[in-house]
Amino acid sequence: MNISLFKTILLGVSIVLLFSATAVVGYSFYQLHFKTLVGESLSIKQGFLEVVYNSAEEDDEKIILTGDIMLARDVERRQSLLSPGHSLSELEDLFKSSIVVGNFEASIPVLHEPTPSMVMKFSVTPQNLDILVQGGLTHLSLANNHSLDHGLLGYENTLTELHERGFVAGGYPVGLSSSSVSYVEANDKKFALVFINATFSYPDTAIWHPFIKQAESSSDAVIVYIHWGDEYELIHNNAQERLAHELIDAGVDLIVGHHPHVVQDIELYKGRLVFYSLGNLVFDQYWNNDVSEGLILELEKVDAMWRAELHPVESRTVKTQPQEMTAEESQAFFRRLAERSDEALYEQILDGSLSLQF
Repeated sequence: MNISLFKTILLGVSIVLLFSATAVVGYSFYQLHFKTLVGESLSIKQGFLEVVYNSAEEDDEKIILTGDIMLARDVERRQSLLSPGHSLSELEDLFKSSIVVGNFEASIPVLHEPTPSMVMKFSVTPQNLDILVQGGLTHLSLANNHSLDHGLLGYENTLTELHERGFVAGGYPVGLSSSSVSYVEANDKKFALVFINATFSYPDTAIWHPFIKQAESSSDAVIVYIHWGDEYELIHNNAQERLAHELIDAGVDLIVGHHPHVVQDIELYKGRLVFYSLGNLVFDQYWNNDVSEGLILELEKVDAMWRAELHPVESRTVKTQPQEMTAEESQAFFRRLAERSDEALYEQILDGSLSLQF
């Protein structure tokens, strides 16, 4: 075997093993320091930990859903190289005048120290939130496995910093709370966004079911935005599928996942779509094409019907700065995605546009 190729393979395996080990250590840390939170009453969480932001947006024309956003580590270091632009400069036009949702994969501690390479405890400087403001993000999920990277104070400060800049911060990192549901209006339709973290453990039906039923009764359509799945796997696992089907059976109209850092397959279940993972939007992962690609969903009403327009992006050309793929790149991306997704969706995926049952 070519020595250079062997070194590349060895490096890739080492990175995956390091990330897997870190995930195990991280889970133990949360269990040790935050285990009591799982059993606490909702009233305690509302009184001390949770800040609820009621969304009162104007009626926008469309909703855009994106994947993982991490503004620490090499993303922070590279901002000066992107100046006068920033990590989302190439997507500002796409995100303009829309409700734009992303997963905020980090914490903003009171005292920021730059996160070293390969370290998985992410610290974001408040000034990097300007990237999201200028980029057009409106809603950020904190229902993930990094919101508590800097403890409760870091989580609380993250909420404060996001709120001060006008973001709706949705979701709770452990279990669900009233901040797990946010309501938005687009094209005269009321949507419920439900933010769930299922990376530490999959929530029991008794925990999430009341939130889904309340969201269903208070909106025209329910979208679950969920952190789950196996990292770097292109196909969803059995636990994801089981929960997805239970959620749809309970009344959910669309499921959009993130956390695996790659774009996973799309499933059609009882007429409802499950995007198991949108992959990365902004992240400092470069070792292969899968982690350098992401998918953006643009939900819009076309000729009286709602559709999900697919926008594949890549950050190979400029690291940490995603841009839409060329027509040729998009065609190849759609074909790979269609081949690993539900057969019933094959032609729609090739067209880059899927019908929604709203």
